[in-house]
Amino acid sequence: MPLPISPDTQPPGGAVPPHVLPSGGPPDPGAGAAPGRPPGAGRIVSELPNGIMEVEVFRADLPWDDLFLLASRYNPRRGFIFVSKVLGKHWPVRPSAMAGIHDLLAARLAALDLEPPVVLIAMAETAVGLGRGVFAGYAALTGWRGALFLQTTRCNIGLPALLTASEPHCHAPRHTVYVPQGDPEKLRILRGARTLVLADDEISTGETLLSLARAFAARAPGLRRAVFASIASFLTGEARRRVAASLPVPLSHVSALEGAFSFRKTADLASPGPVVRSEGAGTPLAGAIPRERGRVGILARDAGEAGFDTREALSALGLPAGCPARVIGTGEFLHEPYLLARALEAEGREVVFQSTTRTPIAPGGGVGSVLRFRDNYGEGLDNFLYNAPRDFPGATVVCRETSASPVGFDVALSLGAREILL
Repeated sequence: MPLPISPDTQPPGGAVPPHVLPSGGPPDPGAGAAPGRPPGAGRIVSELPNGIMEVEVFRADLPWDDLFLLASRYNPRRGFIFVSKVLGKHWPVRPSAMAGIHDLLAARLAALDLEPPVVLIAMAETAVGLGRGVFAGYAALTGWRGALFLQTTRCNIGLPALLTASEPHCHAPRHTVYVPQGDPEKLRILRGARTLVLADDEISTGETLLSLARAFAARAPGLRRAVFASIASFLTGEARRRVAASLPVPLSHVSALEGAFSFRKTADLASPGPVVRSEGAGTPLAGAIPRERGRVGILARDAGEAGFDTREALSALGLPAGCPARVIGTGEFLHEPYLLARALEAEGREVVFQSTTRTPIAPGGGVGSVLRFRDNYGEGLDNFLYNAPRDFPGATVVCRETSASPVGFDVALSLGAREILL
């Protein structure tokens, strides 16, 4: 049974695609890229509820509308958002499409012949799953050694902080990287790091990554190189040179798309209902979430399933053969749910994957439906799920890492889903 939502279908629930104006005039559909113009280049103009967004695509490995749509968000500091169609966050996507992006960026990193040890840090919450997938692909290409994965987090897990950074334009600006725990090899790689890779879904000014890279370089005297890895990079030209000049080591970039954008505000958005809270109270969650995952470091040799038994999870689900499935991760918890979704897809099912988020986005543009509910971390935060119809023609599975789901976990209830602790 075909699914109603996929990376290559029309936007769900009333989402409106932007108007596209190819640079240099309309191309011949059968002619490929215009002479002298890189594949995928074009200009996108999108009228959003609060403004006009224009995006100039300089280069893309995939058609831009396979990678993202545009939407408005309730944020006076940054009133727009790129709704990624391959990230597994705000848009339901086939796991194989996510894997394709992971592999593409991993191959680009491997082609740089990075000097080990390599530390890859993924940015919360949106790029945690992307970073884990890219790290696994990179580790496989480079022999499963000499690399460490870390992530920023907005969760307080009661451990010493290694790095902190602020994302001023974000709804939840605080980022923390914790000191790796467990295997002493993690600290050896960290202290001896020669290459730092920072992974994010989209890079605009690069200021947050710059802040994190400079803080890391101050703690890694042997650092020789930094790399910004992303699905879409809008850090180009003079801005890219300025960021590079602010780092004590050379900076490289890998991405699936490069371009520039401008946003012209035309209206203020009034958030419906009570004010959205996107920062927790800082209560330690050490007893509520596992400590063996990316927040405390993962070595290259453990980069694949990292102790996650997909066969056990499949058996626990017990879905009928051929039943379509929608797998939903929660917050920063993306990688294990993604592995489950991939395993279900490998059985020959139609599968889509997405996850809940703290990011408050307005309906319209690339957002056709909005579900709002309590978070499952007990922090009293609003969480959201976008482009997720209630009438999904198959099984919906909500995955969580929290040891105890709140009574009446709204997202599972509202979708008629089953919950699974991974």
